[in-house]
Amino acid sequence: MNDETIDMLRADLAAIEAGETEALSFVSGHGFQSRRWRFAFENDNLSIDFNLPLGCVLADEEAQKAENAEVSAAIRMALVLISAWTEKAASGGRLCVAHDGETASWRLISGDGEVLDDADDWASLVAKLDAEIPEEEKAVIFWP
Repeated sequence: MNDETIDMLRADLAAIEAGETEALSFVSGHGFQSRRWRFAFENDNLSIDFNLPLGCVLADEEAQKAENAEVSAAIRMALVLISAWTEKAASGGRLCVAHDGETASWRLISGDGEVLDDADDWASLVAKLDAEIPEEEKAVIFWP
């Protein structure tokens, strides 16, 4: 399942970077302003829920570029999380990550349901991942 999901995410990322948002795998909604890039993933160690605006044709070009950049960042984050966190989960906790188009949030929950750490920004999540992933397994991530 993870390999297929990763392939679909990579295809969506390539399409967005090529400016082709019409045939993405994880698109919901219809019409000119209601299209969303919607990605949900869940297993024992990880929960991802991204629901971001995409291709709002009535928005100006700058707004559309910003939407595409946000979706690209979300795809990159999903790829890192699925590849690294689901396999390692070094902290032993469950990581829940969400983005609704306005707020990106995350929380780390212990096995008994206690919130160990949380924040409403992606910079702190990147720092958390940097601390959790062993040095020899780290990769360079280019963030928009």
